[in-house]
Amino acid sequence: MEINEKDGVTERVSAALSFLMTENMLHYISVLETRAIGAAVMSSYLGFVIGGYLLGSILFAYVLPKLTRHIDIREMSEDGNPGTYNAFWYGGVICGICVLLLELLKGFLPVWLCERTAGLQSLWFAAVMAAPVLGHAYSIYHRGRGGKAIAVSFGVFLGLVPEGIWQPLAMLVLFYLLFSLLFKIKSHARRSVVTYLCFAAGTCLTVEERPVLIGSLLIAGTVIYRHTFGCPGEEKNERIDLIM
Repeated sequence: MEINEKDGVTERVSAALSFLMTENMLHYISVLETRAIGAAVMSSYLGFVIGGYLLGSILFAYVLPKLTRHIDIREMSEDGNPGTYNAFWYGGVICGICVLLLELLKGFLPVWLCERTAGLQSLWFAAVMAAPVLGHAYSIYHRGRGGKAIAVSFGVFLGLVPEGIWQPLAMLVLFYLLFSLLFKIKSHARRSVVTYLCFAAGTCLTVEERPVLIGSLLIAGTVIYRHTFGCPGEEKNERIDLIM
């Protein structure tokens, strides 16, 4: 009788241990799956940041006139800026349109693809937004020198529109037109700085998604800094003095 009772206790203990081990194993597997998914998502964001920066570093306003007309617009223009305006002025209308579309695309593509795959809920999405703009302003292919990053920033905010986030683009268009047509600021540098300062304030009041807000502020800060201080190694006459 005692042996049967002991056997019964042993069976119950074994069953309890088996149950606990199963529960612990399932919990452990769940934790591993969560970590694996988190690592995959993190890798995805990091890939978009690196890819966006490398894509943004391609200065199409320098490349296309060089290929089609064998000119370097950095040397021909007064401000030395490889930007869309100079591509139109020195490369011609067709060259300028192609540059504009490519500049918009290199800002649009990483943001749109990241939204479709990894989503925009993580704060890493702010870095994805800023990456093409930083690449254009401080190109890895041109020793840290680049353009003023206006067109590419419009492209980034265009990439938010398919997800129904239109406020940053609307704000930037509004203030850009406001200080270009209604309250005209002649100096391009001052106009851009004022535009992006107002844009930053406007997005703080209208954008609810925190990663998008942070990304917008990073972009505004990059453009303002680029117009104010230029690039490392840039000659003084290659940037517009805000004091003038």
